Amino acid sequence: MPGSASPLVTRVGTSTQRLPVPGTLYFAPDTEAALVVSAQKRQVDVRSPASDAWTAIPLPCAGGSADFSADASRLAVACAEERRLVLLDPRHGLVDATRALPAGARPSAIRLLPDGAEFAVADAGAGGVWLLDARDLRNARFVRTAPGASALVLSRDARSLYVAGPSEVTVLDVASRQVTAHWRVPGAGPLAEGGVSVDGRTLWLTRPSGGTLLALDTRTGVPERSVHLEGRPAAPLPFPQPGRRALGGPGIYR
Repeated sequence: MPGSASPLVTRVGTSTQRLPVPGTLYFAPDTEAALVVSAQKRQVDVRSPASDAWTAIPLPCAGGSADFSADASRLAVACAEERRLVLLDPRHGLVDATRALPAGARPSAIRLLPDGAEFAVADAGAGGVWLLDARDLRNARFVRTAPGASALVLSRDARSLYVAGPSEVTVLDVASRQVTAHWRVPGAGPLAEGGVSVDGRTLWLTRPSGGTLLALDTRTGVPERSVHLEGRPAAPLPFPQPGRRALGGPGIYR
């Protein structure tokens, strides 16, 4: 159901209860607590697996996309409307740091880079990616990619970051933090975050507004296929994933 989550008994596929989830659901990799980033309530709700009670951590802005630090002690949250980033300590319920981006910025997707040193934040307003120190959100620098950058997908070998905008995918080399390729994507409308095939050769993305699933060759950027789906498809995720734990959001694994 919309706005809810249902824990399943995996052996039989049945659910015993339904939990309210007024936002994006994440799971802390260290404590296995459930976290709901709610833009409407401007807070992060935390629920321990040992308790039915929710603990609210107020946010200074309306949070959206989020990701954990390498040691899982911090959660970085992007606030698109207020062009701010927030770093919080979910275990102690504290906001550790905030970072305001320049006028015109619209931070959307946020991902920790594979080396754990920096968060990458897609900025649809500025058309690029912000790279910020994962410890305190300082030392921000901007890498221009393409207009409307709104989705981030890591390659299977963790060497490339795919930055998707409405009409283009930009490839960012993770080691050098430099742009290595630009791929044109047919169609119109924002692209949503997706996933990469098990062999690493196909990047899957969606256009929710057009009900389209797109496949791109990761070696050449050439579109391989386009599939029409009902509704507003988002976050296609090929399995198996390289990580052991699902952290929620659009297919975040560690």
